[in-house]
Formats: sequence, structure tokens, C-alpha cells
Amino acid sequence: MPAKKVLITGGNGFIGTHLSAAYLKLGSAVGIVSRRNFVSAHTQKAPSYFVGDVGDIDFFSRVLKEYEPEVVIHLAALLKRSEIPAQQVFDENVRGTHTVIEGIVSASKKARLILIGTLEEVAGSLVPLSESSPLSPISRYSLSKACATIMVQYAVRHEGLKASVVRLPVVYGPGQSPGMFIPNCIIACLNGERFTVLSGEQERNFIFVDDVVRGIIAVDGSRIVKGDILHLDGGPENLLPIKDVAERIRSACKNGTILYGELVDTSSEIFSYATDSSATMKKLPKWRPTVSIDEGLEKTISWYKAHFI
Repeated sequence: MPAKKVLITGGNGFIGTHLSAAYLKLGSAVGIVSRRNFVSAHTQKAPSYFVGDVGDIDFFSRVLKEYEPEVVIHLAALLKRSEIPAQQVFDENVRGTHTVIEGIVSASKKARLILIGTLEEVAGSLVPLSESSPLSPISRYSLSKACATIMVQYAVRHEGLKASVVRLPVVYGPGQSPGMFIPNCIIACLNGERFTVLSGEQERNFIFVDDVVRGIIAVDGSRIVKGDILHLDGGPENLLPIKDVAERIRSACKNGTILYGELVDTSSEIFSYATDSSATMKKLPKWRPTVSIDEGLEKTISWYKAHFI
């Protein structure tokens, strides 16, 4: 059974809004830690809001003592966007995770932690990427998430923290802000504009946000707390070349032009994110991704038509 009282950092973000809505629908009480108070359209019932910086240990400790959650799901993070300096991404993500761990260990020993990470933490390793692949981050962002994983596992071994780490591939769906590949491509095509990508041959594993939400709730319900690493991915059928997904979007939008090779491949660009998540499947026998790329894109495009066009 999932927790009856959940605290979600970054609960106003893309995944967080879907996750909080799902928990509320299950009847759980939901608290959101965010720098702003904003009730998402996805959330039919209002959660409890705690407005502040997750990196502020005094603030976060007060939240834990006041709210007394059974589980903390740490989603809050700065993403790898061009307008944000790489050093700031690293510093804030590492500081935020350290604060969450310290707060739980010192102020709320009974709470469990689910840290949300990224497959990019191991993307530089040999494929298929598995839960046991060595850490090999490819950017300051993935380096910050790899550091977060190490901090969690240290606290599990030495400080009594009960926690697990959930790594995600490319997540997409309704409500995702522009700035990522799929929303940018959709908006460009709906507007009849040109969209430029790399060669398009790079393979990525895609997963629809609803499958991610079900997976996180399954991890919560499983009570996996020994620092385990779990990979929630879309399965082999959703390992697709960038070009394939871009063309599916263009076809569904019936508009736009995709230009390949217009951007120069970077030295850190990884060709394939093929995964082997068999260890996770054994630990979560009732969870499997169910949304195909075509179904997920249809739902996502419909949302962007309603909100951006």
C-alpha cells in the first residue's frame, strides 16, 4: 500500500503535479515543498503547501516536524537548460539533496526517502544500462544526480536512512514545460515551423509520465528502503531513434519541418540509452509501462494544442 502521508519536493513541477494528483486520488494526504504556491490543473484536491527553499535546512526540518510524512519523494532539481550556469545546477542539486537527507535523519527518522534520479548518471557506461552499471555521468546535471545517489547510499549504510533511488529516462507527457525535446518539437510542428535536431540516429528510451507516476507509487508501496537503485524505463519497444520520434510528431501534427544534422553533435552525446531493467522488474512485479509512444504522443500533442496554440 502507498503511504497515507506523502511529502513531495518539487511537487509543482512536471512529474510532481501528476504524482501529487495520483496520490490525492488514492486518498493520501499530500504535502508539496516548492518555491512558489501554485495549484496545478492536474490536481483536483488541494495539497498542503510549504513555500521555501529545499536547500534551507532550518526550513526543511520545520516542514518535516510539522507535517510528519511517511515518505519524502525528492523531485526538486534544477534541469540542464542553457540559460542556467552548469555550476549552479550542480551546486543547488547537491545542496538540496544533502538538506533532504540531513533533515530526515535528524528531524524525521521514521520517514522513508525516494530520490528521483536519471539514467544519465550511468549513460557513459557500456549498454545496456542496468541498475548495477558504474556511475559515469555525462554532464554537470547528471554529475549532480550521481552525487545525490552516492549521498543517499552513504546515509543508508551509516546514518540509518531508509531510502531508494529511482532513475528515469526521457519522460514526456501533458504539462511539460517547453525546453525539452518532445515539447519543443510538438510546438514547432503545430506552428508550422522548422525544428532542428542532431543527426537523429541517437537512441533514447522514452516513458510516458503516467507510467512514471505508477512506478514511483509502486516503489513507495513496496517499501524498498536499503538504498536500492531502480530503473523505470519505457521498455525495449520505447527505445527509439530521435529521428523516429520527431517524424511521428510531425506526422501527428500534420505540419512542420524536421531538419537533421543542423546542430553539431557534442563530445558528450551518447548514441544509445538501451537498458536492462530486469532487476527492477523482479522487485516491482506488478509494475510495467503500459503507454505506447504513439498513444503517449497523441495525449501530449492534444494537451499542447489546447494550451499553446
